[in-house]
Amino acid sequence: MVGFAAFGGIVPFALVTLLVLFFLTTSPFAALVFFFFAMLFQSAIISLFSPFYPSRAVMNAAQGITFGAISAFSTYGFFFIYKLPRDKDLLTGWLHKWVIILLGVAVFYFLIGAIQASPLNATIYLRALVAVPLQIIFGYYITMKLGIGKVFLVLKIFTFCAIIYGLFEVLFPASLYSLLNTETYFSYKLENRWEISSVNDLIELGTRPLFNLAIFEDLGITFLRISGPNLHSISYAYFLGIMSIFLFVRKHYVWGILALCLLAAIQAKGIIIVLLMSAFLTIVRHFLGRTTWRYTAFALLTAYVVTTITYGIRVFDYHILGLIGGINGFAHNPIGHGLGAGGNLARETIDWNNLTFGLESAIGVMLYQIGICTFVFVAFFLKFQQKVLIKIENAHLNRFRIFPIMFFVIVFNGFFQEEAYNFFALGLAGFLCAVLAAHTEQQTILQHMTKATATNDQKW
Repeated sequence: MVGFAAFGGIVPFALVTLLVLFFLTTSPFAALVFFFFAMLFQSAIISLFSPFYPSRAVMNAAQGITFGAISAFSTYGFFFIYKLPRDKDLLTGWLHKWVIILLGVAVFYFLIGAIQASPLNATIYLRALVAVPLQIIFGYYITMKLGIGKVFLVLKIFTFCAIIYGLFEVLFPASLYSLLNTETYFSYKLENRWEISSVNDLIELGTRPLFNLAIFEDLGITFLRISGPNLHSISYAYFLGIMSIFLFVRKHYVWGILALCLLAAIQAKGIIIVLLMSAFLTIVRHFLGRTTWRYTAFALLTAYVVTTITYGIRVFDYHILGLIGGINGFAHNPIGHGLGAGGNLARETIDWNNLTFGLESAIGVMLYQIGICTFVFVAFFLKFQQKVLIKIENAHLNRFRIFPIMFFVIVFNGFFQEEAYNFFALGLAGFLCAVLAAHTEQQTILQHMTKATATNDQKW
């Protein structure tokens, strides 16, 4: 048993290190495939071997594979971008400077959290904090190396695979859960909260009224909330929502409709609101222009935030209470408490009537953990979105402009969901934006490099 635990918790890191070094030095295409495979399917694979894990801590260690891969790929991409030509019209210099700042902030608060809170929790939240910048770097780098066609091909294939998995989960949940030992996996993930000893317990726990609305509960209309290959419903919902737009833009309409059907089965209201607002703001941008769009976007999103907070306080919504807790913690210590303090993953006693730390809200958790530096990250997100949107429009790629607009909306949705800033949500949207930005800049960078080579030849 111990041998299997070591294999599941320690050996994967050694194997991933070797694979990463191999992919980076031989095939960027293989690196891209490996990253999305790990991102989508690592939890399913870990679940398959979950009976051999002696504790949740060992299983959590194995779940660091995706972060290890994206960290290695992005580090390599960071130095690749550093060597590219820099110009005020290119993202290269701006992106390089900002990523250094963000990683510096993250490391500083990681050290505070590791000392004052918990090294394990600090590591988990370090992964969450830097996920988006790292995916942006990786998206830019991999597009420069492979071109947008190959990147889109990989995205399409993995999206098809994720949809097929979801359809199997809808149609044959008991068989799929039994095959993957999912009940054991979730018994670790939900320990001390729910008792799960069988597949039926897991299905019963996941079955709920449509969109958790009382009217559907009274009518007896219930659905199984599927969790996807990554075994996390909300993250899977973000992936399906973002990639459904990708499929529609790429004219894979049937697959796009299937993705939306699975999204409805998950019953995640947050990503559905994101999609609706993104579509509306894209239409406004198209017909009314940039200036009107800017005012409309901030008015709409401000109204959304204010209305949701007001309603959440009235109904005692835990997302809003978590946001308020983060604001309270920020007010008492604007510098921040360090990564790993508070948050969904922190093992703290929760007093919902007097919450003093952030949880269930990405913004709330960041305000509590990194304090005033939260605004540094948000400023980066908003400026990145603006730059990418303008680049897409200047390149006449208007059918893709919904992606930076969606990125913008997800930033605001971070007020209400901690998952909004993870690999599958803002990270995936940021990856797509970086891919599109790199595509628009490829020709300009090639011209700069050709010109520099010609100048060096003349000197000789």
